[in-house]
Amino acid sequence: MVPKKFPEIAKGSLNGSFPSVQLKIQDKHVVMDNGILQVTLSNPGGMVTGIQYHGIDNLLEVRNRETERGYYDMVWNNYRSKGTAGNLDRLEGTKMEVVVKNEEQVELSFTRMWDPSLKGNFVPLNIDKRYYDMVWNNYRSKGTAGNLDRLEGTKMEVVVKNEEQVELSFTRMWDPSLKGNFVPLNIDKRFNYMAVADNIQRFMPLPEDRLPPRGQALAYPEAVRLVNPVEPEFKGEVFHSPHYAGKGLVIDFGPNEPWKKVYGPVFIYLNSLTTGLPINLYAWVPGVIGDYRNVAIITITSGRSTDVGNLVYEPPRDGPTLWEIGIPDRTAAEFYVPDPNLLYINKLYVNQPGCRFRQYGLWERYAEIYPDKDLVYTVGVSDYTKDWFYAQVTRKIANKVYQGTTWQIKFNLHNVNRIATYKLRVALASASLSELQVRVNDPKTKKPLFSSGLIGDDNAIARHGIHGLYWLYTVDIPGGRLVEGDNTVFFTQPRSVSPFQGIMYDYIRLEGPPGT
Repeated sequence: MVPKKFPEIAKGSLNGSFPSVQLKIQDKHVVMDNGILQVTLSNPGGMVTGIQYHGIDNLLEVRNRETERGYYDMVWNNYRSKGTAGNLDRLEGTKMEVVVKNEEQVELSFTRMWDPSLKGNFVPLNIDKRYYDMVWNNYRSKGTAGNLDRLEGTKMEVVVKNEEQVELSFTRMWDPSLKGNFVPLNIDKRFNYMAVADNIQRFMPLPEDRLPPRGQALAYPEAVRLVNPVEPEFKGEVFHSPHYAGKGLVIDFGPNEPWKKVYGPVFIYLNSLTTGLPINLYAWVPGVIGDYRNVAIITITSGRSTDVGNLVYEPPRDGPTLWEIGIPDRTAAEFYVPDPNLLYINKLYVNQPGCRFRQYGLWERYAEIYPDKDLVYTVGVSDYTKDWFYAQVTRKIANKVYQGTTWQIKFNLHNVNRIATYKLRVALASASLSELQVRVNDPKTKKPLFSSGLIGDDNAIARHGIHGLYWLYTVDIPGGRLVEGDNTVFFTQPRSVSPFQGIMYDYIRLEGPPGT
């Protein structure tokens, strides 16, 4: 596919072709205009009601209410609540303030302070939404950021249990030229192309194609097979929306616990830290397992660089490598990713080897490749790029009935030290409501040598990902569990309620005792 060419970002100087940034404050609206984009915000709510650009009066859906065109929203829950889907809050402001106004920049603040009388209706946080309109390095730019703050000592009978989701949403305008031919569902042929990266860009189907009878629902609501799209070129493809990170990233805090979070800036991200703020340095190194943390406190000072000297990371290791599987890069990309079912193929990724995992329904292929017996990997014989399936998933045995799976790693040992301890390093690239159980040479022992317990909710399997949140475990294997000659390690994932429960492995290594 030839990459689509887009107009260059307009560039100029304040003394040249562009006027200064303008701000118009009206009774119920505020308008920011930098000569290229004009953004209208509700006053004092801070909702984006209009975006005027390139001769188009409003890029947003004008038939929607002003609160449903461009907005922040948050899904939250009460402290100690159980079994609820969460509460939706559009984070509408109650006060507007001009923070900065000059020729080069306008910054607006839309705030809503917590009031106990709002109990149960709104998230108990102080909200500050910021909108920026500026000239930066002679480029015209717009951005936004959200600031959520929960003050220490705030007396609340209702406190936030978790902040499950914060998003910034825009609803596009429907194209009136389609009137009378199609259902008016936010369809706009001006937005028929999406570019994510140089190798991930394509023309897009219409929103109507997602609805029956044009679209066929698949395993989760966001995945739809296009069976009769308006434009035939999309027929047979799968449209999906991968955006859920899972509970592993949910913020959870209790009564009188202070918390503050800034989301953004969006579109233009300039990292900044408050002068004098102490931090720790965290890092990880491709090709090496584990996480690095610099225990020394580093103080950041505005306008100054901080020399931390040479930093040395000593990754976990107790003995020599006896064997290893995979590459420690926090993904499962090096393992075997099968061809997709032709019913669900996304043509964009057919000729992109590095994107083979970006296809719907790959989890179903495991049971097709291993219909009766699970994966067996033999060290020194098997090739992990061909013989190690990219995800240890469940096996479907009937309609909506699944079973756990047990994988085997077979290897040969000589001169086993039966009084020493061997180390099995297991790095996971993803886990989705799963459990890793490890047994050695006896798959039927009731109690595993190691169990992770229930871990993960990153949904990487369902959302066509190749990694989620990283997990690293070290399993101590007593030498007495091993034998001279052939040995087997069993990896069992017993949780089996859905097809999306499973594990993606990043890297596995067996270390011998020190000095061997």
